[in-house]
Amino acid sequence: MKHLITLLFTFFSISSYAQLKVDQSGEGWKEMVDSALILIKKVDPEKYEHIETYCTKIGFWNGSFSSNEGTEIFISREDILLGSVENICCILVHESKHIELSKKGLPLQTEECICYNYEMSFLNKLENVDWLKQNCFLRLNQYECDI
Repeated sequence: MKHLITLLFTFFSISSYAQLKVDQSGEGWKEMVDSALILIKKVDPEKYEHIETYCTKIGFWNGSFSSNEGTEIFISREDILLGSVENICCILVHESKHIELSKKGLPLQTEECICYNYEMSFLNKLENVDWLKQNCFLRLNQYECDI
């Protein structure tokens, strides 16, 4: 049933984000990103528009953490293998904020605080994501952010 829902979401979302390219990679990886984009659009249309505005491509890499470069977001293999669409949502929301802030020359700590607070504002709109909220809260504390 879960795969059927994912396929339906993918089918109906193809025209939803024409300018945003998602690379093909491992089995089901693109579909997971498509599902995450649909969830973001449903839960927080402003954050979805933010992703569309600042990100041109979503790709994958073998690193241990997701990141961005230029206007591209790179999701780590490890993050994909967690199998959590909600985690992929967080990555897209967080990394798109980094892309926006990249030319402002902010100190790393300041930029991370902004990005994790932005991510938390998205997480607060989701249900059953306590583990993601806990991770975000740990990062906010790690960077000594105002919450």
